[in-house]
Amino acid sequence: MTIAQILASQSMSGAFRSTVNHHGMTRVDENCFVTALIVYELLRLEDVAACGAINRALDFLESCRGPLGFHFYPPGKEPQWMGVQLPPDADDTALLARILYETGRLSFDGVTQLVEAALEPHRQHYNSDPIASWIQAGCYRTWLSSKQRPNPVDCCVNANVAALLALIGRQDSSGYRAACATVLNGIAWAEGVDWRLAMLTPYYPHASELFYAIERGMDAGIEEFRKIPTPADWTGTLPCASSLDGKTWWTSDELQALRNYRSTRRSR
Repeated sequence: MTIAQILASQSMSGAFRSTVNHHGMTRVDENCFVTALIVYELLRLEDVAACGAINRALDFLESCRGPLGFHFYPPGKEPQWMGVQLPPDADDTALLARILYETGRLSFDGVTQLVEAALEPHRQHYNSDPIASWIQAGCYRTWLSSKQRPNPVDCCVNANVAALLALIGRQDSSGYRAACATVLNGIAWAEGVDWRLAMLTPYYPHASELFYAIERGMDAGIEEFRKIPTPADWTGTLPCASSLDGKTWWTSDELQALRNYRSTRRSR
């Protein structure tokens, strides 16, 4: 798949389409998460031909902001098959805020206010789970809602939050330290065992997304993540997100093609 084909796949809304498998039914989906990951890759290609597509995608990402933080879909516009309205979440809020900040769509003050109002109130200040011993008190929960249950700690979420905090120079904050420690502890605890890696990322069905998030964290300046061994690059289209019960998951051929393309450029 060429870059031109990827750009041509963008929908009229500005989103980059993904494929969702929901209880055995496959559909085309437009969400902020896959769109943001594709924009992240396009920005690092520094291809002038992608500028128009990136700007349209940024417009879509901005439309996913609610009163508190960012949502997986534009608020109130979840697809009918989902059947529920999703609250804002820390993962999308951190990832979209980062991209909008990097592209000048969100100011430093705007990011700081978002961190304080949306992310900080939803930290987990204790850990009573003896199995998930890798969770560091003070890290970030997934959902930005006190009513959402369950609301687990996800290492991929914390890697994305830590990346945002590093980007705005908040490496001295307790939240940053706890988010990084949660990721580092989790990787050490998992020891590369598949079922343990799966426990670290309840909303990600494949360990590749955690390591892509760690890579994005290093790109944002997280020196602590450089201690983590980098696995080999993955090939094929892998699921990039899922529901907690694993019955709904998303893939994107375009996203995987961009990741493969950038990996090939790095190895030259």
